[in-house]
Amino acid sequence: MLFDSAVPLFHLAIDKAPDITPRTRENGGLLHLLSHRSCSQDQSAKCNQGFIKEMDKMRQEADTAPEIQERHLYTSLPDELMNDPRWQTHIKPGVRGRGYWFWKAALSRMLLSQGVLQIGDELLYVDADSMGMMKHLIKMRSRFKEDLVLAAQPHCEHVWTKGDIFQRFGTTWNNLHYGLTQQPKAQAFLMRLNERTVKLLQIWEALMTDFHLVSDEPSRNKALDGPWFKRKENRHDQSILSMILKASIAKSGSCNEPDFKCDRLGSDDETAGWEVRGPV
Repeated sequence: MLFDSAVPLFHLAIDKAPDITPRTRENGGLLHLLSHRSCSQDQSAKCNQGFIKEMDKMRQEADTAPEIQERHLYTSLPDELMNDPRWQTHIKPGVRGRGYWFWKAALSRMLLSQGVLQIGDELLYVDADSMGMMKHLIKMRSRFKEDLVLAAQPHCEHVWTKGDIFQRFGTTWNNLHYGLTQQPKAQAFLMRLNERTVKLLQIWEALMTDFHLVSDEPSRNKALDGPWFKRKENRHDQSILSMILKASIAKSGSCNEPDFKCDRLGSDDETAGWEVRGPV
């Protein structure tokens, strides 16, 4: 999926999102690599040893990519996130994904607020277990000039996103545009930092603060879930990012669930009735 720079993000103020006044990079932007792996703040913990090795491999792989000018490879969460009251439920011991992967958006926003990331830079996020995407996305830089480049996949949104998220966006699981189209992958992406993508990061982070929304907790009203959702699970940060993008662009692409037949777009036009909207 390509997020087209010609299409604005929806106009929405998120009260929970800290204001960002990002700096602008003079004399050309930098390409930043961002990744994180940890199970706790204790670097000596047994569960962290494999993650530390993965980050070492990521660093070695980055050494072979001269395009990457800055690296931000974390094996623990920065104090700024650990001390932020918005994340105290997320960072409790044993929470999946070290907080349902809230840190993808939060780390990006933190680096922007510190002036480490600046307007004009490019952000390359790669999960450690998707390291092969690093150089692939670097190659894509010269081919595509869109704001955001990330991988498509066949999986249907309504199978992997719980009903409460659809409700938060003022739509339903069987909506042609939101529910019956594909959900893009979020384990690796290339983002060009500008006014639109900074807003995207703020909105993504703000929605991730809602622990119930992004967690494995069942929908408060299960009638909002699609009929096939019970066979899979919520995709947390990926579901939220997917819905933000769908609220911002008119076309995201058809889906075809590989494991079983389910409702999908088929020959219908997903753009019919689409309008720019945001969470309610």
